[in-house]
Amino acid sequence: MIDEELDRLLSEEPEIEPSAGFAMSVMKAVRTEAATPPPISFPWFCAAPLVACWGLLGAAIIATLFRPLGKPLVPTFHLRVDWTALLSRFTAVLSVIASVEGISIAIALLIAAASLSVSWRMTRWN
Repeated sequence: MIDEELDRLLSEEPEIEPSAGFAMSVMKAVRTEAATPPPISFPWFCAAPLVACWGLLGAAIIATLFRPLGKPLVPTFHLRVDWTALLSRFTAVLSVIASVEGISIAIALLIAAASLSVSWRMTRWN
């Protein structure tokens, strides 16, 4: 094909025009989208101390479980794990929790109440 023939073919096609209500419906959708407020962001600044405390608590529990019994802490890393000592320490922790069942339930209820009060306060700030 030569350029003149291509220009003639393209010039013979009718122009495509949108329907009468198309532009109005598009503009209405644009205005509606612009009028919606941005989503509320999560208050990470308020939640960061709680996340940090839970992380420290988890690290302390893991460090306590893997600490050798009766030996001082040494700053060396060893890969060998004494599973019997770990299991005996874990069962000792569980037996202490079971022996003071009422106290552990009270502590769990206090933690739940504190969590609820913090979340209620955070929702009132907005």
